[in-house]
Amino acid sequence: MASNKVFFSRMVISALELLCILPLLIGLSKVSPVIAVVQAAWSGDASTSEVCWKILPVTGPLFLAMFLFGVLRAVKGTIKSSTHDPSQPWLANPMWAAKHIRLNNRGHFLIVVSLLLFYVGILVPFSLASEKTPFFVFCGVLGVVFLLIARVFWLNRKWNTAELRMADVPGVIGGPFSGVVILKQSFPAGTAFEICLKCEESQTVRTKGTDSDGDTTRGSETRTQTIWSSTISIDKQLPADTPNKTLVPFSFAIPFECEPTSEDKNGRLIAWRLVAKEKNKVGFGGSVFTVPVFKTPDSSPDFELDHDLIAPFQVEVDVDAVLARVGLKKEVIAGGGQRLVLEKRELSTAFSMATASLVCLAIVIASFWYIRPFIGAVFAAMFPGLVLLAVVYSLLDMLLWRSAIEMNRNELRCESGWQGFRKSLTFVEQERPIFTAQLDRLKENGEWYRVDVCKRSVDTESDEQFEDTIPLVRKLDGRAEAEAIAGWLDQQCQQA
Repeated sequence: MASNKVFFSRMVISALELLCILPLLIGLSKVSPVIAVVQAAWSGDASTSEVCWKILPVTGPLFLAMFLFGVLRAVKGTIKSSTHDPSQPWLANPMWAAKHIRLNNRGHFLIVVSLLLFYVGILVPFSLASEKTPFFVFCGVLGVVFLLIARVFWLNRKWNTAELRMADVPGVIGGPFSGVVILKQSFPAGTAFEICLKCEESQTVRTKGTDSDGDTTRGSETRTQTIWSSTISIDKQLPADTPNKTLVPFSFAIPFECEPTSEDKNGRLIAWRLVAKEKNKVGFGGSVFTVPVFKTPDSSPDFELDHDLIAPFQVEVDVDAVLARVGLKKEVIAGGGQRLVLEKRELSTAFSMATASLVCLAIVIASFWYIRPFIGAVFAAMFPGLVLLAVVYSLLDMLLWRSAIEMNRNELRCESGWQGFRKSLTFVEQERPIFTAQLDRLKENGEWYRVDVCKRSVDTESDEQFEDTIPLVRKLDGRAEAEAIAGWLDQQCQQA
């Protein structure tokens, strides 16, 4: 945006900020009737409902003025003249340029205060003035919701004030991204943290539908998906200069094929975020930093990260604990061989899933039994029906899926899959199985990995290589666990 356009835009917004005084003055002009009715209520000549009806004309314009002023200030803060070199877009953000990103609670505090003022100044007086039970119930429920929101902000205060010190700016595609997350609270020694670097794509798409009258409606919606991510687990901290700080180091290698940070162009936006949170903590909590990642002259498709730099700080994988978690069992077979079986069947979990599926099934049946018309029943049964399908699939997967490695003197046989549909690979004397760690699926600020076993063969006529692969171990928490289990399985096969 040219400097003259920036100047003109900021002047227009400043003029609009001055106009916010208008609703403020309108609200203040209604204060006298409020004082009069409060005095009347004090002497018993006015009811609570009458007082509240007089309060609303004051608080309504006041809240409107505050809301508009806050929105205009936020918009004005985003309109600034560009002073950086266009070939270095990461210098546009002052915190990026300083290699130091600081989070703060200011925005969350303003949200909580605004909600409180809206609740006390608008909703409560309106509910009391209406003297209707549904409004009282709605106001009470909303008050509880506001308290829960305030509690979440309070619990997250240590994450919302975190800082990020970057070793170099920007993060290089086909290169490294390293730094330290600084948390403003001390944690017990050995606390494990998950540091996740992810690339998110936000795309605005046009939607088309019909309203209740059959007329065509058009709109748009923004869809965000993670197109790349990597997670490391850290449980050794750097020494801090003050007792109320925790310094968590990290280092990532960014693949050369990734896309750089980009502004919104044609409804498409690429943003890179670094998320720091306690490991295995589900739900709220975590610091989210928007970080600069670009292609530079240092980008290389052959870059490899020096893992020795971050390895001393990473969580050491307890292979025995992981194998116990995935349900490993060792069996001796005839002829002196050994069979490794991996199946995880927990009766308590299976019982909970079966109970949940029966409840969902009952809701679906009741929806079609009692609700008319049919389209209403379909709408009511849609969500519990989807939950039912997901729970039943998870239950069947727990009960029917199994993998095994059977090791004899002359051959090694691997199999995995659902009972009746299991695939197998057989390796003879000179063949060696290849165990690889593969990304299975993304989870909240992390990844689930699996270990696959591969068998490579060559077509003698065309000398073309083929690869047969089956999954052996699933639901491994991160690449480090998957690589450790792959190494352990390879060692067991070599010893057989």
